[in-house]
Amino acid sequence: SPFAPPRTTATLTTDASTRGGGGWMRTPQGTLLEMSFLWEQKYTSSEICYLEMRAVLRFLQACQSSLQDQHLTLWTDNISVMVCINKKSSRSRQLMIEYRAVYNQLRLMRSTVQAKYIDTKSNWHADQLSRANDPQDYGWSVALFLLAQSLWMLTFTVDCFASRRFHQQILYHSRFHDEQADIIDTFSTTWRRHV
Repeated sequence: SPFAPPRTTATLTTDASTRGGGGWMRTPQGTLLEMSFLWEQKYTSSEICYLEMRAVLRFLQACQSSLQDQHLTLWTDNISVMVCINKKSSRSRQLMIEYRAVYNQLRLMRSTVQAKYIDTKSNWHADQLSRANDPQDYGWSVALFLLAQSLWMLTFTVDCFASRRFHQQILYHSRFHDEQADIIDTFSTTWRRHV
């Protein structure tokens, strides 16, 4: 029927905190995709509804190759985001700016979305990802980094296993989506240009 809602082909769950955003989904092929990212300093004082919508946008951008031509079901624990996406409007000017970016991203992907509410307690996985607490997030102290360069008589040009929180003042590769990182997932590229 032309009036029946399209069948869901992918389901994603997102969340945001004042520190960062995150989300997870299972692709139609059954692959689990997880993402966690930190906000730039200018966003950390933004209202939470705006950050929740921005988390949706960042997730769609990062996973766009897996979500092309899909009908998506988005689970969110923010009622304002759910209503804005489903009604395509909001009284909040700031939320509408971010919604338009989500809308344009969906058009680019030729995808549609329907938002549904999930209570905060059930949204624990996306909540953990949004807090961007990676237990494997390590970094060199600046003094040790400089000492290693002088001992090995090298000048490092890239920090391959880094994050926005722990990286040297050079290009870095991040495990998670990060606008400031040179590359996401250092194993997805050749290292020749850095040798």
